[in-house]
Amino acid sequence: MKGDAANLTRVLLARLSATSALISLTCFLVFIVGNVGSLSGRAIAVASLGMGAAGLAALSFALASMIATALAPAAGARFSLSLIVIALCSGMLGLAAILGSSIAGAISRGLSF
Repeated sequence: MKGDAANLTRVLLARLSATSALISLTCFLVFIVGNVGSLSGRAIAVASLGMGAAGLAALSFALASMIATALAPAAGARFSLSLIVIALCSGMLGLAAILGSSIAGAISRGLSF
């Protein structure tokens, strides 16, 4: 029973990161289909902002998952390399979604300094 809370925490954070990354990917697909199809500008903007927000959530959950996995042996839980890989992949997808949303916003709304 030692380390159960640490195990549950790191697995939950990794799953939240992967889910957020998939949500950002879904928003990206809605953005692409909206540009090809005939969605309104507002719907495309909402998809772009949703992609960025979900990407930010994926990146933050991935970072929290990696920290929780690194600190898990101190709480009596085992170290899991697979969770580090999952969190790293989700975080990179989240970072790509943030950058894609920023680029789409810069193209559609223009740059302001």
